Amino acid sequence: MADIKDRETKIDFKFFKMAWIFDIKLAKSIEIIRENKYIEIIYSDINSPDKLMQTAYEKIQEYILSAN
Repeated sequence: MADIKDRETKIDFKFFKMAWIFDIKLAKSIEIIRENKYIEIIYSDINSPDKLMQTAYEKIQEYILSAN
């Protein structure tokens, strides 16, 4: 996880917010995030995501779908 003071752009902040998902351990919270598609909303606001961002998004989605 990157340090917040290393954030330089709006996209860095969006990436940072998406990565917070790994700190959430409560099943109900994950369920709410999944149902409301919060990660998809954040990701869709990124214009032309690079390969690193796409890979991170896929990993986050895997985490959300596998969390119970």
